[in-house]
Amino acid sequence: MKYSVSYEIPSEGVDSRHIRYYNALNKATVLEMFKATCEESLVGHDPHVVEVKQIEKEDDRDIS
Repeated sequence: MKYSVSYEIPSEGVDSRHIRYYNALNKATVLEMFKATCEESLVGHDPHVVEVKQIEKEDDRDIS
């Protein structure tokens, strides 16, 4: 299943929402994957997860 994780980086100020996409079996796995992303790619930032959402089939797009 495909999930999107919306998150904000408070130090960026207003309109700092970002989205990352993951393929995973469940929401818990997505959160673990996002945690790993934070440890590798977002070092020095303090991201705050706003929403984790499963992407429905009709909204499923080829995201490259």
